[in-house]
Amino acid sequence: DIHNAQNILVNSDFVKKTLIHYGINGSKIKVIYWGCDEKFLSFNPDFCIDRQPKENLFYAGNWCERKGVKFLAKALIELKKEINLTIAGATKEDIYKITPNLKNSNVSINLIGYLNRRELSQVLCSHKIFVFPSLAEGSARVIFEAMANGCCILTTQNSGSIVKNKQNGLIFKAGSSNDLKNSIREILSKTDKEIEN
Repeated sequence: DIHNAQNILVNSDFVKKTLIHYGINGSKIKVIYWGCDEKFLSFNPDFCIDRQPKENLFYAGNWCERKGVKFLAKALIELKKEINLTIAGATKEDIYKITPNLKNSNVSINLIGYLNRRELSQVLCSHKIFVFPSLAEGSARVIFEAMANGCCILTTQNSGSIVKNKQNGLIFKAGSSNDLKNSIREILSKTDKEIEN
C-alpha cells in the first residue's frame, strides 16, 4: 500500500527518514507533527516557575526496552550522583523486572502510577527536566506535552520529536547509556536560569 500510494502522511521526520531508508520516494512523503491539542493546553494556562530541583528528573511512558529504559537506568547509576527519578506509567514490578539494577542503587525512584492527561500536565509543570530515551517512536506525544509545560527535554532523534539540541534540551544517541549519562551530567551542570532559558 505504501509503495502504491500517491501521497503518504507521517507524523515525524524520523518516520519519513525511515521510509526513505526502506526505498520509498521521499517526494511523496509529507510530515505533520501531532503537537498538543487545545484541551491539553488548557490544563495549565499559566507558566509555572516554581519547580522541582534539577536533580529530580521525570519520565512518563511504558517502562519497556523499546523506550530505552535500560540505558536510562545504567546512565543514572553510573553518574554516581543522588538522583530522583519520578516515573509515570509503570509499576514497581515493571521497573524491577526490566531494570533490576535500579534496586538498591543511588537512584531514588518516585512512582506516581498511571495518570490522566490533566494529572500528567500538573506533574510536567512541576519538573524542570523531562527525560525520554526512546529507541523508536513514530512521534512521542508526551514530548510535545512536556515542551508545552516548559520542561527542558533530554531525548533521542528516534523519539520523533521537534526538539532541537541545545535549544529545547539535549539530544543524545539512542541506545548509548554513556551519551545519555553525559547529557544528564551536562544539564545538571547548568544553572536553573540556563535550564529555564
